[in-house]
Amino acid sequence: MKSKAHRHQASFRDPSGYIVRDGSVVKRVINPIYFPVYDALCKADFFSPLFKAKMLIPHVEQERSAEAIVLMPDQIDLMTYPYEWSFEQYKQAALLTLKLQNFALDRDFSLKDASAYNVTFHRGKPVFIDTLSFDFYQKDSPWRAYKQFITHFFGPLVLAHFHGAEALKMMQTHIDGIPVALVASMLPKRTKLSPTLYTNIHLMAKMEAKHKDEYTPKSRSIKLSKQSLRNLLRSLYNYIDQLELMQQTEWGDYYNKTNYQPESFIFKKEQIQKWIAGNGARKILDLGGNDGTFARAIDSDI
Repeated sequence: MKSKAHRHQASFRDPSGYIVRDGSVVKRVINPIYFPVYDALCKADFFSPLFKAKMLIPHVEQERSAEAIVLMPDQIDLMTYPYEWSFEQYKQAALLTLKLQNFALDRDFSLKDASAYNVTFHRGKPVFIDTLSFDFYQKDSPWRAYKQFITHFFGPLVLAHFHGAEALKMMQTHIDGIPVALVASMLPKRTKLSPTLYTNIHLMAKMEAKHKDEYTPKSRSIKLSKQSLRNLLRSLYNYIDQLELMQQTEWGDYYNKTNYQPESFIFKKEQIQKWIAGNGARKILDLGGNDGTFARAIDSDI
């Protein structure tokens, strides 16, 4: 396979591999530098449980040579991006990323990349799509992707909590994550009294400002036990899990405020089901469906 001729223009950052298009089919090419990690993941049966749990996009190994391994992942019909998600979708994507890191730690691996763009929604659920984001866990090492998780997930969600879901659209212009200093500057002063927000936002911003011109390899030598790392992940997970929007949108209680009669409500649901069944639809995309009530009522096998 002459994969380089079809290399996707957006796939250029990771030396471990890249995405190619083979006609209309998307494939992933693994470079030799990542072979040891990939083979170790396979030997540890790392992928199968994640495929079964629908946490990681499934793939099959299609080709293997000394130059490349080619994976054929399940094809995703519609890619969605962080700045397009609802608040609840963003939360689900963040929690999925933390679950993956915990799963990896159990097997002595770790996420090296916690970009929000490594998650999309497939068949109504968040799924991680970057198979090459896993690396060997180094004993007593901090989470390599911690800051990225904060700027891609934790910071945006906290901003949305205080300022509304529109804050998530900032990810469209901050594709490398919303800078922690910017997040800190937009939060109420009282958030400094929250241990979770102070530690993961304000203190990080303060340390960045203090040491921005002092970055050396020595700054990477901080030690963190695996249990301490698990405690950090648990703290972030619990905080994100309970986050809600302080500013409710007009859709929050939409159908309790409309003039739908119960029989009209039921009739509309039935008509939508009949219309979809009559068209033989297998995939549905809800655009502008108020709060999604009728989309959720569609038979689950569609």
